[in-house]
Amino acid sequence: MQQEIKPFYRKDLPHYQPLDDAVFFITTRLDGSLPYDVIERLKVEREQEIAKITCSKPTFKEKRYQIYNAHKRFFGKYDAILDKYTIGNDWLKIPAIAEVVYNCLHFFDNQKYELICFTIMSNHIHLVFELKKE
Repeated sequence: MQQEIKPFYRKDLPHYQPLDDAVFFITTRLDGSLPYDVIERLKVEREQEIAKITCSKPTFKEKRYQIYNAHKRFFGKYDAILDKYTIGNDWLKIPAIAEVVYNCLHFFDNQKYELICFTIMSNHIHLVFELKKE
């Protein structure tokens, strides 16, 4: 079952606040870890695929499901490229820098969130966490 979220806006940017308990999966990457042309190509491909889905005949619910799956596929493409890309910023492979990131991830663990799991790669980080109830 997909989590219901309510959008709100701050400085014209959408923000989403979960209505119920939620587990979050976040991937963040170093600036410069992927070439700009690769990022732009993937964005264009994703937008074209979503445009095709939007113009197709299925019901709204089916389109929403197809768009969700398209986002998942493109996340997989980004992730696969990050895993294989050896040119670009890879500062996280330096043990001292990885240790700083490790300590930062644990700073609020069991206070503001429960850090379920994470991985620090040479050029990006994956983490899964759940917010603590106030």
